[in-house]
Amino acid sequence: MADEFETCFNLCLIYSKDLKKILLKRCKNGKLDGLMVSSSSSGINQVEISKLINKELGLEIKPTRWQIVTTMPQVEKKWKIDVYLTAADIDSVSKEGFELIDTSAIPDDCHPNLKWIIPMSIDFTIFGSSFNQILMK
Repeated sequence: MADEFETCFNLCLIYSKDLKKILLKRCKNGKLDGLMVSSSSSGINQVEISKLINKELGLEIKPTRWQIVTTMPQVEKKWKIDVYLTAADIDSVSKEGFELIDTSAIPDDCHPNLKWIIPMSIDFTIFGSSFNQILMK
């Protein structure tokens, strides 16, 4: 399917280990969003995501801790967004432009897609126990 797309974006969502907080970035348009990484049409893998997150935020996240949640394709425009998530030890944020947000009270200034992606991505009744085991280790 990746061959159909000219560009692949990767939305990286980082939750606290208890899944009660999520790390979001304040974008130029004023909205909160996950960390967006663009790549070639072939996409990006978890090793590359871990390197980019380390460079951007200084967080050490093992590649095996990233889980793809969903893909949002825009076939007519030939791009797609792969949504990845992980859980990490994030109790505070020191990087300018990033905020820790309560997952049970998503603010109105979040990107509209996050209002369904966040609850869906942490609903273990949808993804089952293998997903739960990856995040909660």
